[in-house]
Amino acid sequence: MKRNLIGLLAVVVIIVVAMVLVNPGSEENATKGVTKVKVAVVFPLTGPQAAIGRGCANSVQLAFDQASEDLRAGGLEVELVMLDDGSKPETAISAAQRTTSDNEIALAIAHFNSPCALATVDVFHEAGMPMITPAAVNSGVTAKGYQEIFRTCNTDIQQAAYMAKFLVETRQAERIYAIHDNSAFGKGLIGALEKNLAETGRSFSGKDGFMVGDIDYSAVVARVEAAAPDVIVLGCMAAEGALLRRQMAERNITIPTVGFSGIFYDTFLKNAGSAAEGTMAIFPLPPLEDLQGGKTFQNAYTAAGFDDPYESAGPFGYVAGQVAAAALTRGSISHAGLIQALHSGTFNTAFGPLTFADNGEMNLKMFCFYAVKNGRWEATHNVNDNGTIVPIEEP
Repeated sequence: MKRNLIGLLAVVVIIVVAMVLVNPGSEENATKGVTKVKVAVVFPLTGPQAAIGRGCANSVQLAFDQASEDLRAGGLEVELVMLDDGSKPETAISAAQRTTSDNEIALAIAHFNSPCALATVDVFHEAGMPMITPAAVNSGVTAKGYQEIFRTCNTDIQQAAYMAKFLVETRQAERIYAIHDNSAFGKGLIGALEKNLAETGRSFSGKDGFMVGDIDYSAVVARVEAAAPDVIVLGCMAAEGALLRRQMAERNITIPTVGFSGIFYDTFLKNAGSAAEGTMAIFPLPPLEDLQGGKTFQNAYTAAGFDDPYESAGPFGYVAGQVAAAALTRGSISHAGLIQALHSGTFNTAFGPLTFADNGEMNLKMFCFYAVKNGRWEATHNVNDNGTIVPIEEP
């Protein structure tokens, strides 16, 4: 029977690392010196990005399942507390407050969306609780320098720098039309791109926006058509991006379109249908088969039998889970002890050896450009270690 994360919404999901159900109050546990530890896992489990959130939460669970022997050897019994932020900042704050008010929760792996992470960093900081965000890219998440905040993905500023290089050097675009969703995620990316383009002497030929949740993009589409740009850049999430692309296709608009990481999901492919064909995106991860532990993650996720696919954010959740589980085995499990372990340690992950800088950003930089071909995302350009963008030669 496959595991269904929806059924776990807003309830405690217990992972008993001894791989058997144990009564924490029993004499046997006391004799063995088992210490119970809670880890909060906060993602959108309902709403338009629920599939992505569930895949990410499943991936965290997988990492803890795999770490069970190490945790057991350290005398730890881990309980994952699955909470829903609904992709809404106000809901995220409530979940963070619930998390930080529970004295048994050692740390949190929290948020897919940047607006949610931006809304809660102060809550985690004030409580002194370590929080690892797997997928919130907005640079403001770590901008305050809080020692409690860590990130296992690359930032919007880094994305924007490579997007500008791609548009100018690879695509040689002159008229660039930007569209964003007015969120901290989309608006932040387009703003960072605008700054990078200015350094090359370029500016947007047009800039437009809509609101998250909009379904009618006819006015935006009409303005894009009138502007006749060389390329369109999307700073939005998959659901809205898919609707926009479909409505462009209905008007027979074939202007090349490149999106930031928010559209790089199966949700975009499914909802856009044939209109997705040819759309490009930058994503802070190469194909999983090119990563040290990527294939292992894919196989293990499939074998675990989760109902939901891991989606593009799943690997980041998995790595955040790997890091969190390892940190729990490295000395004190107090908030301060875990913060120290996270800042000072090197963690073996599916992405390779991972460390955190003083501001909580990871040391790894992994970017790749993709295009939709025959209904699938296929890698087209790599970003090399020296920052150059090179096409991937087809076999």
